[in-house]
Order: sequence, then structure tokens, then C-alpha cells
Amino acid sequence: AINNSKLLNHISETISGLIVIRSFKNQNYFTSEFIKHLTPQVISNMTLNALSVWARTQLQIASFTIFACIILSSGAIIYFDWTQEYQKVGLTLAYTLVTVSYTHLR
Repeated sequence: AINNSKLLNHISETISGLIVIRSFKNQNYFTSEFIKHLTPQVISNMTLNALSVWARTQLQIASFTIFACIILSSGAIIYFDWTQEYQKVGLTLAYTLVTVSYTHLR
């Protein structure tokens, strides 16, 4: 927000004083000032995008780990015929699939 306000303020001031800027042939100065204000904006947007990708990746890793643990434990319950209700195992698998598929949404 702070980076946006500096950039938008510069654009607003440049547009309002455009006649004076052109009359004194100061376009190069205002172009360099625009780039100076634009650079932090680009850096913050790239950082935000990188953090978003990192967080999404970590969430997917966590959801797949949980999914793998539940699949393995459900398989062990069924294979070793432990006294469990299979409806609860199926419900757990269904909720885990919903959780994993939810993490893939953007």
C-alpha cells in the first residue's frame, strides 16, 4: 500500500503538471523518478508472489503427508483386520480427499 501510494502520487502529480513539465523539457527527470518509484512496487509484488507460491507448496506437502498417513493407516486397518468400523475409515478417507483437493484450488 505504501509503495502504491508513492507511485500513484507521482503519476497524479505528473499528469496535473504535464504542461509545465513539457514546457521546461523535464520529461527525462520525471521518467527517472517514475522508474525510481516503480522499482519498489515491482520488488514487493514479486516478493508477494514468491511467498504465495511457497505457502501453497508447503500446504500441499502437508496435505499429501496427511493423506499418505491416513491411506497407510486405513490399509493397515483393513489388511490386519483390526476391529474398526469400515464406515469410519471410509469417512476419514473421504474427508481427507476433500482436504487435499481443497489445497489445490487457487
